[in-house]
This record gives sequence, C-alpha cells and structure tokens, in this order.
Amino acid sequence: MFFFVFVPVLAVVFLSVIPEGDLLFASKPAILPPERSRRGRILLFAVAHTPIPTTATPHRSSIQTTMTTQYGSYGSGRRSSGTFFAVVLSLFLGAVALAAFLRQATTGLPARVAAAITGRTTTFDTSVPAVVQRIQRLSRLETVVYSIDTVVEGSKSSTVLPDLLAGDRLLLVVHGQSIAGIDLSQLKPEDVRIDNNGQSIHVTLPASQLFVTTLDNQHTRVYARSTGLLVPADQNLESDTRAKAEQQLQASALSDGILDTARKNARATVTTLLYSLGFHQVDVT
Repeated sequence: MFFFVFVPVLAVVFLSVIPEGDLLFASKPAILPPERSRRGRILLFAVAHTPIPTTATPHRSSIQTTMTTQYGSYGSGRRSSGTFFAVVLSLFLGAVALAAFLRQATTGLPARVAAAITGRTTTFDTSVPAVVQRIQRLSRLETVVYSIDTVVEGSKSSTVLPDLLAGDRLLLVVHGQSIAGIDLSQLKPEDVRIDNNGQSIHVTLPASQLFVTTLDNQHTRVYARSTGLLVPADQNLESDTRAKAEQQLQASALSDGILDTARKNARATVTTLLYSLGFHQVDVT
C-alpha cells in the first residue's frame, strides 16, 4: 500500500524540481540576462540581424530590455505548462496505482479498504448444500500428531530349555507418531442446520479417527539383543517387535485422549471457516 501512495508523490516532487527549458536566441552573448545564465539555462532569442552602432548606447539598452521582457514571458509559459504536465502525470500514476491496489486487495485489511473505496461486497452462498460442499473440501482433516519415544522388548523362549540355551531376546528403541483427525468428506446435509435467515448455523461433525500410526525407521533401532547358545537368531523377531511397538504407540495415543484433541481442533478449524462465510452465530459439535 505504501508503494501506491509513494509513486504519485514522488512524481510530483520530481517534476517540480526539473529546471525549465527556457530558450532565448541572442545576437551577442553579452546581452544575456546574467541572473538566468548563472542558473545554467540555455538562453536563445530571435533578434533581427541589424547592425548596432557602437555609439548608439540607448538603442542597445532598448534591445536588452526587450529581450529580458520577452524572456520572462516565455519562461512563465514554460513553467505553467510544466506544472500542468506534472499534475496530469501524477493523476495518471495515482489512477494506475489505485487500480493495481484494488485488483490485488483480496483478503484482510486491504480487502476491507478496497471494499470501502469501491462499495463492493463479497457474498457467499450459505445454503445447506453449499456449506456442506465447502466443509467437505477439507476432506481428511488431520488436526493432531502424537509422537512418542519408548523402548519395546521382544523375545522368544523355549518351554523346555532355559533362555540361556534356547532363548532369543531384543530391546528396540522406538520413535513413532500417530495422526488423528476427522474425515469431513463423510459430512451429510442432515448434519448442517441453518437458522435465522442464514445468520446462525449448527454443524455436527463426524466422529474423530486415528488415521495412521507409523514408526520412524531412521530413529528406531535395536538397542540390544541376546540369543541362546543352542539356537540361531530369529529373523522375524525384529519385525514382530516393530508391529508390537506400533500397537503400543496406538494404545498410548488413545489413552492420552488423542481423539478428543483431534475433535477439538477440528471444531476450531470448521468454526473459523463458517465465520468467514458470513455467519454470525456458529455452533460446531
């Protein structure tokens, strides 16, 4: 916005300090007005090539006075035309800047300023099908990520021999996360109720879900492993322990209330969306 105001002002200031292009043709450099020559103007003025007697001093003074008077009149006209050009150019630049601002101002405070200038208002379709469609566009809304670091033990034992001879045991350092949210594509028209001539809305969200639980393979590793003297290492023990770790991570996330947090965050997101559509009262459950 600063650019749109600064450009026209800069144009006015720049044009106001440009020196006038006064032109004066003279037959002799000695006749040039000294106060204008010192300011660096080029002074040229049309004068008839009439020989000037060296003894006719009054006649020379008359010519010099005439040249000075004509020069002042011509310079005044140039200054007037320069001022007019500066005003026209400033208005043009201001109009261009204003048009660019109105085109780019689509959100936030600039949008409200543009609306006040143009008198335009933004309207939304607040019918039930339109609102349901806008909410469904959020699709699978992931609202919370639950991360955990833990140690999981995996082991296999023999019913006959002790672990020292036939056992297999490992400790797995696990880093994983669970992601939960709400699948808003499951929202139905009967879950939305609009009252008071489109001023208030009530939305019942679908149930929150635990979307996925994964282990971070870069940070998950075998910390220790011991194998009995009489048996080889079980190749499936590590993969079985990883599956066990995922189950423990999921159970831990559920016990810590991840679904409640996911629903709370989803309600806040949908509430913000509905207020942006122009509703004055919003109730999301």
